[in-house]
Amino acid sequence: MLRATVTLGAACLLGAGLRLVLPARRAGGLITRGRPFDVLALLVLGAALLAAGFALDLRARV
Repeated sequence: MLRATVTLGAACLLGAGLRLVLPARRAGGLITRGRPFDVLALLVLGAALLAAGFALDLRARV
């Protein structure tokens, strides 16, 4: 489960970086609001996913 949350968190952080540097016509589906909002939202979501992935023990207990 750790790999999944790290992958999702890293993807959000990558999306934030791409949204920051790509022009609007090339950003495609990364555009939802303005550039600052998009970057901040993706950074917060990515950081939260990474923190949850490393902090929570999600192994199945049998």
